[in-house]
Amino acid sequence: GPGAQATVSTVINQLGDADPRVVQAAVYALGKIGQASSHALPALSKLTQSPDELLRMTSVWAILRISPRTPELVKQAVPVLTQGLKHGREFVRLEAAMTLGELGPAASESMPALQAAASDSSAAVRSAVSVAIKKIKL
Repeated sequence: GPGAQATVSTVINQLGDADPRVVQAAVYALGKIGQASSHALPALSKLTQSPDELLRMTSVWAILRISPRTPELVKQAVPVLTQGLKHGREFVRLEAAMTLGELGPAASESMPALQAAASDSSAAVRSAVSVAIKKIKL
């Protein structure tokens, strides 16, 4: 909410922390704050090049929540989110599926991976995948 705007600068400063868990938490928080985090976009863009798969995917996810969804941004995001469907952590697969669904038909290239994820061990992920497939097929 509006109170979150006051913390954005503090959270952005955490993007340079030595502890990857702190950086991950900061990226996630900025994405949840949304458009009020827009001045974090340059730092988040750098993190999309991280060798850490989770950090790369979360940074893409955060950028999609903060900035306008341009065709170029979506084109860059879909492969990263598609890869997230195979991540070992359930919440990563869940967020990847939900975000791909939010992208709708623009995420159509993720359909084979979504169909494979339809048999995920997590009921929550399977449900999110089902919803994503429906949204993409629209």
